[in-house]
Amino acid sequence: LKAAVYNMPLATAVASSWENYVNLPAEFNVMLFWWVPDSTFLRLQPRRVTFPEYDLDAWAQGDRRSAAKDISVDKHVSQDLNALAPEVEEFMNRFQVSLKAVNDMMLNQMDTNDDDFDVA
Repeated sequence: LKAAVYNMPLATAVASSWENYVNLPAEFNVMLFWWVPDSTFLRLQPRRVTFPEYDLDAWAQGDRRSAAKDISVDKHVSQDLNALAPEVEEFMNRFQVSLKAVNDMMLNQMDTNDDDFDVA
């Protein structure tokens, strides 16, 4: 565990329910696991714990002190989309959005209480 290697004093726990999982970080100063994009802890503005950049050679030798390899978030479409809707495929190929922009949109939705259908 990186916590031991980097002398990080912490204890692990598992929330007894989704409700507790969501409420505990708002009530206590705790480290939490979160995936993005997701609005669950967005208002808490959690910060990422960072480790040295991913080291392929070290990982190949079992040394996991560096960060894990980044995971790509990819777009997948039907293999015949180009034949069925070439404009849509072109749009999907060119479409890019930053995580900051997605977070801003989610915060806006939370502030306005708009439902998912209206936002989409």
